[in-house]
Amino acid sequence: MKQDQNDLRQSMPEYTEQLTDPTAAAFEQGEPITAAEQINPANPANRTASSKRPVQTQQTTQTQQSRQAPKAEDEKRRSIVVRIAAHYKQALTVDFDKPLSFRDQMVIMAVVLFFTTALFSLIYIVSLGLRPATTEQPTAAEVSEVSEGAVRSGEASRTDDSRSEEKDGKPEQTESTDQTEQQRESEQRERAELSDRKTAEPYFSSVTTITAGEEQLHRGYLILINKDCDCRYDGENLATLLDSPTRSYAVTDARVSLQEDIVPAFDSMMQDFYDMYGSTDIMAACGYRSLSTQAQLYQKEIEEQGEEEAEKWVAPPGFSEHQSGLAVDLNLAVTGSGQIQYESVEPYSWINENCHHYGFIVRYPKGRESVTGYSYESWHFRYVGYPAAQYIAGNDMTLEEYLDIVHTKTIDNPLLTETPHGMYAVYYIPAEEDGETELTVPSDRAYTVSGDNYSGYIITVSEQPPQEGNEAEE
Repeated sequence: MKQDQNDLRQSMPEYTEQLTDPTAAAFEQGEPITAAEQINPANPANRTASSKRPVQTQQTTQTQQSRQAPKAEDEKRRSIVVRIAAHYKQALTVDFDKPLSFRDQMVIMAVVLFFTTALFSLIYIVSLGLRPATTEQPTAAEVSEVSEGAVRSGEASRTDDSRSEEKDGKPEQTESTDQTEQQRESEQRERAELSDRKTAEPYFSSVTTITAGEEQLHRGYLILINKDCDCRYDGENLATLLDSPTRSYAVTDARVSLQEDIVPAFDSMMQDFYDMYGSTDIMAACGYRSLSTQAQLYQKEIEEQGEEEAEKWVAPPGFSEHQSGLAVDLNLAVTGSGQIQYESVEPYSWINENCHHYGFIVRYPKGRESVTGYSYESWHFRYVGYPAAQYIAGNDMTLEEYLDIVHTKTIDNPLLTETPHGMYAVYYIPAEEDGETELTVPSDRAYTVSGDNYSGYIITVSEQPPQEGNEAEE
């Protein structure tokens, strides 16, 4: 403190005189000083000084006191300034040789803690802004689709190499595959139940009855032909594809033919593919195949691959869809190399992904061997009609699974299918045992009738008004 005052005297010489009087001495000793002490006559310091003066009159005393009053005020101010300056100089002077007091340590710790907390808070706020958005948890249906994709990805397509590899062992049906199939069936039932909630009144405000014979049970676009259901006819109403006036694809030979009424749909699909990609290497390799031809092909496959392997790829005689004229196989025509195996790869995968818009489906899809009974064939297309193809492709199912759903539907509770061309209502009527069955059909809407080839009839109703010959098979 004393050093501070000496420094202050050197920087403030005008106050040096003040610090030499008794009041300043008291200030140096740290004693409090008031303005009254500086001018109080009772003060010993003041009394000593005044005792040496001659006695004055009252008027002279008052005059002197009035002169001393401003001076006392100035001295008071100077005293306050001196004390304030000394205080701040001491406060601003840090002696690093002395240890910090407990209070100073606490203050420093508090400041450090404050800024540390602020820094970490800022880092946390910035990290929230950089954190990626939270994704939704997958639903059970999505998990099922992922599992299904994993199962399907393991299935090989039919090539010469894959066929030789499959000879080494028969694929096993695992428990996870069975669970996937059960999940799929559950989802299909749920979708069918949703369609039940829609009303069918616009379609069936007026109905009538027609008679269907047993022969018609085995005709139509929706007949099921597989290892359990044989084809009851050997090609009817066929047309050769080579003679098609709108053909934009190659044909193996003049024998390749389909049912005449589905040729326009096939030509339209091939024309749209050509318009999009300009490719002419698609070849219709096989359409209708007679019962005798199928027998020869099946026997040859057995001789080359063995009966077990042959059953994976070739249908026994009488159980082939080709015999109906509703199925077609595609190949690729390569200049100088004949033809090669068709695969669902760009740009040809467009056909597999869009064939349902033309009434066709991929009959033996990948991963569905346990349902169809055949290995995946990307080149085999079956015509089932536009409404059924839309529903089958839209719900990722097979013809077998579609028919299972339709068999639960009645005229009062039809399966409603929304398509780009309007709404369709589909229902089932079981066949009578005596050979003829009365079918209840709408009289104010167009409809088609198809047998399922084993138990009954499927009626598909559109929103369009009836047309002549409406009762013809689908």
